[in-house]
Amino acid sequence: RRMFSAAAISKMHLTRLATGRSGTTAAALLQQCSRPAAVASYPTTETAADSCSLARRHYVATTWLARKPGVSPPIELKAFVEAAKEKLVVVDVREASEGTEEGPLPNAANGVRPQAINLSWDRAAASMPLPDAAQVPSTDTPIITHCGGGGRGQKARDFLEKNGYTNVVNGGGPEDAECWNEFGDK
Repeated sequence: RRMFSAAAISKMHLTRLATGRSGTTAAALLQQCSRPAAVASYPTTETAADSCSLARRHYVATTWLARKPGVSPPIELKAFVEAAKEKLVVVDVREASEGTEEGPLPNAANGVRPQAINLSWDRAAASMPLPDAAQVPSTDTPIITHCGGGGRGQKARDFLEKNGYTNVVNGGGPEDAECWNEFGDK
């Protein structure tokens, strides 16, 4: 009978999660850890509690720390969206040519992401157009910036804040499904 340590089990799960060869998600693995019998079913030299502790640390490392710097976690995005309601403006800073990425570019005329506007981040100039008053009525309007994964979204957030906008968060983008699920349809 083969014995695995809790660290080896966690590493196997992480490898399978990272390569997409797992039928579970990191969140599901963490849920399993709330039931010691599920973790204890692995033949390990560690206790189920030790395995769960490692799984929790790996979950945090692979979901929160894997996000680009400045991207708000899903729980914060959810609260932000709920508080903003219809006042929310989503600023998509991707180039129009990036429409092949996951997640559609805004097109309110066709009912696609009606609360979103596209203000492309210009990498060469390190800037973007500021929203006009019709798009964002005041500097305290709740705004979520995003790109594909959060890098340009953070630059856009910083840029907007330097220009007087006070209620801005970075939502990452479609590459971060957990975050995208909180605002991607807005």
